[in-house]
Amino acid sequence: MAFGYLVVALLGAAVAVFALQNSAPTSVRFLIWTLDGLPLAAVALASLGIGLVVAGLPLWIRGWRYG
Repeated sequence: MAFGYLVVALLGAAVAVFALQNSAPTSVRFLIWTLDGLPLAAVALASLGIGLVVAGLPLWIRGWRYG
């Protein structure tokens, strides 16, 4: 159990360092939607989160349906 906490703490620290080192403002454009001044780390982490949801949702639905 302590090993799991250590892994989570290290991952959290890595995300914090990533966010602090990638704070340059950037703009995001999608079709007619535009956001300016977002930190690069926020864009990268939001993309990762959206990707995890999009990839995991069908698996979760399949497991819920058959399980």
